[in-house]
Amino acid sequence: MDYDGRRRLARIVMETCAAISRRLNVFLTERSQVGGRAVWKITRIQNVLEHEFLHFPDRKWLESYRVSKDMFEQLMRDLHSLQRQVTRLRKPVPVKTVVAMLLKRIGKGLDCREIGDRFGIGTSTACMKLNEAMKLLVSSKMHVISKLQRGIDFQRIINGFQRKWNFPQCLGAIDGTHIPIKAPLIHHSDYYNRKSFHSVIPQGICDSRCCFTDVFAGWPGRAHDSRVFGRSQIGKMITDGTLIPDYLNLSRVIDNHIIEPFLIGDPAYPLSKHLMKNYPGSNLTPEKEHFNYRLSRARIQIERAYGRLKGRWRCLLKALDCDLDKVVLHVTSACILHNMCEERKECYLEEWNRLAEDEIGDLPRPDLLNDNDADDNANIIRNALARYLYN
Repeated sequence: MDYDGRRRLARIVMETCAAISRRLNVFLTERSQVGGRAVWKITRIQNVLEHEFLHFPDRKWLESYRVSKDMFEQLMRDLHSLQRQVTRLRKPVPVKTVVAMLLKRIGKGLDCREIGDRFGIGTSTACMKLNEAMKLLVSSKMHVISKLQRGIDFQRIINGFQRKWNFPQCLGAIDGTHIPIKAPLIHHSDYYNRKSFHSVIPQGICDSRCCFTDVFAGWPGRAHDSRVFGRSQIGKMITDGTLIPDYLNLSRVIDNHIIEPFLIGDPAYPLSKHLMKNYPGSNLTPEKEHFNYRLSRARIQIERAYGRLKGRWRCLLKALDCDLDKVVLHVTSACILHNMCEERKECYLEEWNRLAEDEIGDLPRPDLLNDNDADDNANIIRNALARYLYN
């Protein structure tokens, strides 16, 4: 083909492409005016959230989303960086919709398909947005549930237990709980607990207001509380003697003994000068019986914290069907949301407690840990506390 022929062919090809482009633009414009791209965008229910926010009374909104409308707007501000840029392809999922999906997932335990159907979003998009929201919540709000490791609010916590329960030098109540999961494909027997279901164990520490000050989640349900404690950062800090910074000067003289702040736990935990627990056995002296009563009364705060956590955030009562790292993400997100609600004094419906008790039943209690390995100083401190509380 000579030069002129090649030029004519190139001009024909360019004109053909331009004509196709014009026809395609006209077609897409017409389709968008009559309902969008029918080929790869399915028509879904729209504006459900806006209708509920405007027309639901406060009680119904709380039952549906587990938080008040004010708290919902606060979460929108906290997670505003989830907003994506508008493109020519399609509109991004609004932040308010992502927050609503997060609350439905954590609060009701709905799966991604149910959430997507409710808010007019595809299942895969819903899963992706939920994971993004939980990761952002954990990365931006982790300080809410890690005050002990960062040495924050120690004096306030101690004062809270002293004022509310008349228990001195208490830096928090510690315990673990079980979160049911679907059996993992690998090492599934490690997650099969004594109650005959698969679970992971989060270890939590709370203050006198039932707010978590430390959370360590993800250990297999078969593990003993003392083993989880020993592997946690708080457990290592207690063992190393670095939990209480010297510059805080929080020690107190009780019954002629210098006593530093300590945690309180059940008999499954090891006794140390920074972790007190009940006297074991029966036929105890009145002094020791009284100490056990007072310690148990203060320690009940961690049980109440778990009860309110699972009562409001009900995904923790259902077997989470996701990877183990996503289970930890769900648990940590729920604990952060719990603290945010408790600190804001969000309304908590008592019926949530009854529903939680019906579903959770009696969880297995670990074997008791004897005090034979406790150092003498820990026993001296416990005896001094017992005399102080009895007198």
